[in-house]
Amino acid sequence: MKIPLVISAFDRDACLSRLLQSLRLAVLPSDLKLIISIDGGAAGGVIRTAEEFAWDYGEKELIYHEKNLGLRDHMLFCCSLSSDYDGVVVLEDDVIVSKHFYRYAHAAALFYAADEHISAVSLYSLRTNETTGFPFRPIQDGFDCFFMQAACTWGHCWLSHQWETFRHWYEHTAAIGLDPGDERIPPDIRSWPQSSLKKYITTYLAENDRYFVYPRNSYTSNVGDSGIHQRGTSVFQVPLQFAEETIRFVGFDESEVKYDAYSELLPSCLKRFAPQLEAFDFDVDLFGMKTKSYSDNKYIITSKPCREPIRSFGRVMKPPEMNIICDYPGTDMFLADKNTVEDYTNYKDRVLAMHADYAELYPYYFSIYPQHLDWIQNEKVERASLSIKNSWTYRLGNLLTKPVISLFHMLDKKNG
Repeated sequence: MKIPLVISAFDRDACLSRLLQSLRLAVLPSDLKLIISIDGGAAGGVIRTAEEFAWDYGEKELIYHEKNLGLRDHMLFCCSLSSDYDGVVVLEDDVIVSKHFYRYAHAAALFYAADEHISAVSLYSLRTNETTGFPFRPIQDGFDCFFMQAACTWGHCWLSHQWETFRHWYEHTAAIGLDPGDERIPPDIRSWPQSSLKKYITTYLAENDRYFVYPRNSYTSNVGDSGIHQRGTSVFQVPLQFAEETIRFVGFDESEVKYDAYSELLPSCLKRFAPQLEAFDFDVDLFGMKTKSYSDNKYIITSKPCREPIRSFGRVMKPPEMNIICDYPGTDMFLADKNTVEDYTNYKDRVLAMHADYAELYPYYFSIYPQHLDWIQNEKVERASLSIKNSWTYRLGNLLTKPVISLFHMLDKKNG
């Protein structure tokens, strides 16, 4: 299969240079084409970096756009180049690659080429639930990949027929716009700007029951550089798989590890692990981000407070699904009728409520010693108290209050 590399670049020459240098360390075939697509109005340093980079594995093609396409249309262009080949591996300039990224991409694309459930192959492995900000850990099943109804653009591979199927959907959907109230899509993704292609792809996956294949060990990492569409952050940096390994793929139908756009295990998969739940038609909401209108199922397994739960579970084993599978006792998650569960109306308030309960959740999700949290909290209180005492408003208040208090003391003495 002929699958070239396509890099999207615009205004970050240092990022582009770093990505290209990581490509130098990669194990690549000798006839691999490199395409660098440079958006209109690109920085001079980006153009020089692309032009001066020596590619030792075959043809290098530079594409210069006269007009500025912007993030979404530029990514659409890069992926559409798959029509000229068997497919493409698309890399944004703020990622770096592992030595064996192309071997994995090619092998995965070939393995899932005929599977209609699969839309693309991600080279990036999720470590964070983007909707909640808590860590994400897929259930271990002995294979090197899992499936999710969420798009990833930090290194992805599309075969030409996969992209054409999405493109036809996109052209129709872009003309009428996305439904802002589509509950199948997490609220944070629905609020993303229209410049995000990832928002459209995730909606496409949810509407058409399709998935991205994700590796358990990551073959790319988002470095998290600042840019037009992102503040600098290291949240999405992940360890790279550098050792060559025998990759164990699993067919979609055989897999028991499939997630929706909320990073929640599908009910059908959870039932395979926990047959005691077979009699219930439920949604999985262990992070508590789904509203009652998410689906027509009567029941839900959730971490949100509820009245009269049918069953309850603790939150001790990891990942959180294991508490349901092993029927671990506790009162942290519940199987309940949806109508007995507290709903939320504001995404931001729900996230704040979860993170406000950090003393309980942080040690579990982030593996922090509880006593360290106590130290941090005590230190914050002491610093806040010291800051207040040193503030000019506090000192001014003392200056104004002391004479008033003295006056009251004098009046008290005078009045006996």
